[in-house]
Amino acid sequence: MINGPLNLLRASAALAAIGLAIALGACGPSFSQVAVNNASSLKDKSAATLAKATLPYADHKDEVEALRGEVDKACEQAKKQSRNDTSIQQWELMRNPDGHLLGGALKRWQTEGKLSPAFVTEVSDQISKGFDQIIDLETKKPK
Repeated sequence: MINGPLNLLRASAALAAIGLAIALGACGPSFSQVAVNNASSLKDKSAATLAKATLPYADHKDEVEALRGEVDKACEQAKKQSRNDTSIQQWELMRNPDGHLLGGALKRWQTEGKLSPAFVTEVSDQISKGFDQIIDLETKKPK
């Protein structure tokens, strides 16, 4: 569980914000296959990296830093598209180190040294859903 009901509620709120962003962004910028590829690839890489979070962070620091860099790059790519505020907002939620999705989970792993299996399972599910929503938003844009 994500360290109690309050944090689970925050993660759910973050996902709700992504869902709202999807609804509001349906008539925004045009479809980008690069964005879909980024989100799909990073969803898989995030799951694989977080699966190791029950092990010492120090043993996986380079992998985590590489993942953070790729997420930052995907966010920067989203910023290059005009009228793409909704997607940018979604990427910012995903990478926020003080949030309850990928950025927050990676920061917590770094801070705590390793994470409990229950936390990893719960947060990985929330992150996967977040990436699914990013992919869904992108695939619904006009081509």
